[in-house]
Amino acid sequence: MSNEAYDAIAEEIKEQYYKQTDREAQRGRSNPQLDAAVMKAADICREMECDPAIYVAAQLAYTSVRTEKGEQFFPNMLASKSARDNVNQYRSIVHRGNTWQGIWATQKRYLAQAVTGDRTVEEILLNHNIDFDAWFRCLISKEPIPSVIKKYGYEASQQLKNPELLTFINNLKFMEGIVLDTSRIPVYWV
Repeated sequence: MSNEAYDAIAEEIKEQYYKQTDREAQRGRSNPQLDAAVMKAADICREMECDPAIYVAAQLAYTSVRTEKGEQFFPNMLASKSARDNVNQYRSIVHRGNTWQGIWATQKRYLAQAVTGDRTVEEILLNHNIDFDAWFRCLISKEPIPSVIKKYGYEASQQLKNPELLTFINNLKFMEGIVLDTSRIPVYWV
């Protein structure tokens, strides 16, 4: 991974830290403790191939301390000894259903909730902060959305190499009467 890609992961972790801990007002202030924790967290995040938003959410969900002010989350907790376990637990319980059907239902629900605002479906599907799988982003719309396919097509093509996922997608027409057009995702040879 290039230094540029690594720096992007670190920046996104820091961004998510500010957003998810409601510490937007601290943005731009010098915080050596946060900077050190973010660099360690970026290593873990890269190693686990974890989206930074999911990584931070997992740490917040499972790492905190109780103080007289209530539950607290400090910057060094971004790279705690349990960081990897937190991600795995979060992925298995919160981020993913136990089946492709569970993932499908959860992501459809997220999309339905997001569409109620002023954003277009395209804007929502392009927003990397909303936790959709790439295959879902590329296949959920009735018509292909070129900007979504351009941004997420490669990742979606890699996900579609999973035979269980392909079987699920093909079975949707029988389970829900929905046909997802996988041919809109370019084939990438790696």
